[in-house]
Amino acid sequence: MRVGRPDTATWSLLRSRGSAAAPSPAGPAMREGILLATLIFAFLALLGRMEAGASTPYPLAAVTSCIVVFALLCVTHLEVAFLLILAATPFSMERVIPGTGSALQVPTEPMLFVALAAWGVRSLARRPRTFAQPGLTAALLLALGAILVSITVTAYRLASIKATLNAVWYGLFGLFLLNNLAVRGRLKVLAWAWLVPGVILSLYSMVSVFIGHYEPLIGYWWAKPFFTEHGTFSAYLSFVCALALGLSIEMSGALKPVFALVALASGSQVILSLTRGAWAGLVGLGLFLLIVSGRRLVRFGNLALGAIGFIGLVGLVVASGATQRLEHHSRTITDPTNLSNLERVNRWGAGYGMFQSAPLTGVGFGAYPDAYLAFRKVPLETNQSTRRMGVHSEYLKVLAETGLIGAAAAALAFFFVARIARRVIRNTREPYLRGLAVGVAGGLVTYGIHGIVNNYMVYDKLAIPVWTAIGTLAAIDRLTRR
Repeated sequence: MRVGRPDTATWSLLRSRGSAAAPSPAGPAMREGILLATLIFAFLALLGRMEAGASTPYPLAAVTSCIVVFALLCVTHLEVAFLLILAATPFSMERVIPGTGSALQVPTEPMLFVALAAWGVRSLARRPRTFAQPGLTAALLLALGAILVSITVTAYRLASIKATLNAVWYGLFGLFLLNNLAVRGRLKVLAWAWLVPGVILSLYSMVSVFIGHYEPLIGYWWAKPFFTEHGTFSAYLSFVCALALGLSIEMSGALKPVFALVALASGSQVILSLTRGAWAGLVGLGLFLLIVSGRRLVRFGNLALGAIGFIGLVGLVVASGATQRLEHHSRTITDPTNLSNLERVNRWGAGYGMFQSAPLTGVGFGAYPDAYLAFRKVPLETNQSTRRMGVHSEYLKVLAETGLIGAAAAALAFFFVARIARRVIRNTREPYLRGLAVGVAGGLVTYGIHGIVNNYMVYDKLAIPVWTAIGTLAAIDRLTRR
């Protein structure tokens, strides 16, 4: 039977339906281009104004070129731009903004501002989308609400507002990954964006130790000018070590020993950093891996790599000459006269006093350093007693600064993250995705334990890894549940 050509009315109906089903992308693309051009122009104008008013000349052309190139990358491959921020994180340095009393982590935070602005432009130019993981997103919004409540009652409002803005832009970083990373190709790039900089940092520190460019009293590590103290250094590399171990245990093939070597390089630097909280985090990581990957750990290949890694670790410790120092530092964990232990008791006592003074709302998010002297009751007379520092505990920080309201919101967010991690690790069968999930969840375990005695979430070195791990778990969950 011959099929004839549709009549004029039929063709008109088909054309009208086709146009309704597939709208032209020209309109959103044009709006996105206009908004982007406006954004770039605003950045250039701001840089020009800063250059004109600065007493010291800055390399404006180089800075401008880098920002324009990064902004264009944000337009063409926004997800890659966000992963580039992750890769740049361990190499950022703090720069004080003259006359403001504030500082920026350069280049991490300027890159983050541009990327978030580009995300906003893209969202305005396109149709709005529903946020993925609504339970976790709602819990994070509740946590933000608790922070805002604490700001309304604090006596240190300016400090609280600054700390809130700092927390919000890092949280938005994680929210972007949560919503835009659920693609296998992007998740594969993620591992390399995390591991390659970690390897570079580990080798840089390792070589510095072997040539004697370090200070044994503060740790057998050396990562200046990127890391100015051993706590953030060890906490960051703990994430790298956990990710490398997760991939090495779960995967097979030629990359398996490569990941094992990365774990050895980064883990050895964590041990040599003389950071007791990070040591405890690695112990917790080992227990976590036994629980979630116990059967795979007893495979011959993993056992062989583990034995070789242990021998290599012992060899690195002996070659560095750190054996006696490690033994001495291990004994100080329970030493009540140790300076670090005394100062932690001092800081924790002040934090608990803040919680008692305002149990519901706390003294204000980010206000602990300003409120510290008013609540310090134990005159320990150490050389750190009057320094402006944090509370040395992420958990006590939440209680002291946001009270029971903030603690409840944080616990709810933690519940959703733990539930997502459990679901992903149980349901993911692909070796790479499972290894990635185990690795980033293990990284959160290391800092969850380390955070008992330290608090580093105000810094990009830890905020970005933590939010990257949360966003990665949520993205893998989305991918595996489709």
